[in-house]
Amino acid sequence: MNTKEFFEVKFASKISENPGILSESGLREKTVAIEIDGNTGGAWTFQFDGSGNISMEAGAEDSAACTISMKDETFEAMLKGKVNVPFAVLTRKIKIRGESAIAAKIGMLLQKIFLKS
Repeated sequence: MNTKEFFEVKFASKISENPGILSESGLREKTVAIEIDGNTGGAWTFQFDGSGNISMEAGAEDSAACTISMKDETFEAMLKGKVNVPFAVLTRKIKIRGESAIAAKIGMLLQKIFLKS
């Protein structure tokens, strides 16, 4: 499964089934943008409401509290557990603008949810 399919099919389906899928992150009233470069990439914005429910839209919102950027191959390897995320951030394979604690929370939850499925 490539990055675009992950966000537009698999993750969209999970959000539709359970809008609170990432509520464990503790994020409330925050907007997060993810930008993935490459042939299977794209950009998506996630809005957390006051209850921790999440909605997703295509495109990256400029005013997001946190923007996470990487190449599609890095993202796909990360979901398979083959990327040392802290090292990837240090070496700028994963770039974070804004509140970096948000990126850490989301990254850990995505791996927890999708590595087991």
